[in-house]
Parts: sequence; structure tokens; C-alpha cells
Amino acid sequence: MRWILHYRLREYLAINLWVLPMLFTIGGYFFAHVAVEVDKRNTVLEMVYDPSYATTLLAAMFSGIVTFIGFVITIVLLVPQFAGTQLSPRILSIWYRRSPIKLALSFFFFSAAYVFTVLGEINSSYQPGLSINVAGILVFLGFLFFLWFVSHFSTGIRPASMAEAVARRGRDVISRLYPRPYTPSVAPPQASDALPLGEPVFTLRNPGDGRYINGINEAGLVALAERLHGIVVVRFAVGEYARAGATLIEVYAGHAPKAVQVRRLIVLGTERTIEQDPAYAIRILVDVAIKGLSSAVNDPTMAVQALDRISDLLHMLVQRDLNNNPLSDASARPRVIIPRWTWDDYLRLGAWEIAQYGQDSVQVMRRLRAMFLSLSRIAPPERLAAIEAEVRLLDRAAAGRFPDASERTIAWEPDFQGLGIRRGTDDW
Repeated sequence: MRWILHYRLREYLAINLWVLPMLFTIGGYFFAHVAVEVDKRNTVLEMVYDPSYATTLLAAMFSGIVTFIGFVITIVLLVPQFAGTQLSPRILSIWYRRSPIKLALSFFFFSAAYVFTVLGEINSSYQPGLSINVAGILVFLGFLFFLWFVSHFSTGIRPASMAEAVARRGRDVISRLYPRPYTPSVAPPQASDALPLGEPVFTLRNPGDGRYINGINEAGLVALAERLHGIVVVRFAVGEYARAGATLIEVYAGHAPKAVQVRRLIVLGTERTIEQDPAYAIRILVDVAIKGLSSAVNDPTMAVQALDRISDLLHMLVQRDLNNNPLSDASARPRVIIPRWTWDDYLRLGAWEIAQYGQDSVQVMRRLRAMFLSLSRIAPPERLAAIEAEVRLLDRAAAGRFPDASERTIAWEPDFQGLGIRRGTDDW
């Protein structure tokens, strides 16, 4: 239960824009009371304000802060929508996780709560001094904070910055999910139908509407199967869509577990997330590249920039153990079977559609070839076949799109920039 609560709470806090500003608002309220109390007891500071003047000044400050809040919210809600139409709507789920957005809103809500609270404390018997000065400092810092936010926002909304944000999440997830380097398998991976399972003693189905598989507690499933002296089979991979009533998990053991024990080991959601799904990071970057190659945008350089990040993720994956075997317990007995992404799947996802839509772009063809060549230099021998198959498809596409031999020679030349520095063979 702790795992699923922690997972849902972490995801909720990551994508929600109101929790941190609410906490800062409460903090501003209490900070204002502390400042007023210190102000009332202060006998050293000689600078005090007439109550009527202080009321007018604080009212103007509060009005200005509220205006800033409205402007920031407008920027946060509207501008990314335009960026989503130019890049990919799915990139917005990454954008709203960015800390500067939440910090900007939180600071202004903190300032508004402080000024409003101090304003309510002013009366004929209280001549404010320190509390007004603190309010002025907050307003001045608000100007600086707003400039920093606009600067960060204007740079972060660019295609390269957005692609880098997605790639950064993907790199983090790959490092966490696949920490071990690749080692050749002694035995081939066992499929779910290769084990003598018989009939399941328990079946977990999707009880509600269709949902995506967002997360699976693999350690919890292994522990459950070990306690039952059986095997657990998960029928969907993380990121796949399970229709209403679809079988999610089957348990093969001597006796059935409680339904709640199994239900709390899998998380469903209305959309995919990157938390346990690095393929979704690649999917978003591929969508960005395809959008750049569309006739409406016609920006192959944007596709090359997305390919740069896809190449980073594929270079990480090609040298890592992708956990394709069944999960085992401490005694090396298979306990959990989960559909997995293979190296071939990741490579096809990252390259095939871009090659298809970018056949007319010399930039894209050359950048793809550079990626394949670079991958082949570091790939284990068992994973070279998939790369060579993609190269053959790329050759076939170039031959069809560039019938002229000189043009085809240019399109076949690998280039990290698409059209950039010419390199010798030894430079790769």
C-alpha cells in the first residue's frame, strides 16, 4: 500500500500547480503575523508610517501583486498551448512539471498573503514600520523574480529546450530502470507460454474505464509470488492501454491472494507517463521530429534537434541490460513475467517513423545515418542486426528519393549536424 500511495502522491505533486502556492500562501500569512508582532515590540527602528498612508501603500502593493499573479497565470496557461501545437501536445505533461513555474506562482502568492494580512492588522493604535519595509522588499524582489521567470520561460519554451527537458527525464528513468550494463544471455528469455502454469487461481481485471499502465511494483510482485510459491503474469507492459475489463494480472499458485494485495501493485492512469516508461520519452521526441517534418511546419532542423536527444537515449539503452528475462527471487526461481521493450523495439520506435517522414530531407537522412553508425560502434554484437536492418531501410529510402548518384552520395554521408562538418572515417 505504501508503494502505490507514494507513487500517486509523487505524480500528483509533480503535475499539480496549486499545492506549492497554497503552502506558500499559508506561509505568507504566518510570516506576516510574525513581522507585525516584531514590529509592535520594536523600539529601535524609528521609521514608522502613518496608518492611513500605510493602508494606501499596502493596497497599491496588493493590487500590483495580484496583477502579476494574473499575468503569470496567463503566460503559464496560454503560451505552452501554442508550443504544444507546434511541437507535440504530449510535451505539456513535461512542461508543467518544471519547478520555476511553481516557484514563480508560489512567491507571488506568498507576497500577496503577506501584504493582505499586514493590511488587515493596521489600525489607529498600530503604526507599522518593519512590516511595511518587508512588504516593499517583497515587491522589489517580485520585480526581479518576474524578470527571471520571463527569461526562463522564453528560453524554456524553445523546441531545443523542450526536447532537452524530455530527454533529461528519459535519461533519469533509463538510469533507474536499467542500471546494469548489457551482458549476453546464457539462455533465451522465457515467454509466458513456455512455463507450465496451468489455470490461474486469481485474475485481476481492469474494473473501470480503459486506462494506461503507468507503473508496476516489480519488487512487490516478486514478493507476492514468493509468498504464494507461484508465478505472477502481467499481461500489459508499462505504457500500454488496457480496455475496460481487460485482464491485467494473473496469479498461478496453490491458493489465491486477496484482491487488494494484487490491485495495489499496479497503477493505472488516463495518459502515459515517463515515470517507468522511457519509451514514452522517445515517443514524445519522435512526435516533435515528425511535427517538424510536416508540411505545415517544414522545419527539418527541429527534427534533427529531436534526433540528437533520441540518439542520446538510444546510446544509453544499447549498452544496458533491458531486463527481458522473467523476474526471479533470491533463489533464482522465475516469479514474475512482464512484457518488456527489447532493444529492437526501442530502436524501431526512435528511428523508423522519422526515416519514413524525413525521406525528402537530406538533413534527416544524414543525421539518422550518423546515429546508426555511432550506435554500431558501441553496440554489443547481439544488437547489431537491428541497427543494420535500419541502415538497409535507410539505404532503400535514399535510393528511391535521390535517383541521382551525386545526390544519393550526399544523402548517404553520415553527419551529426545533418549538414555540417565533413568527417573522415576515423573520426567516428
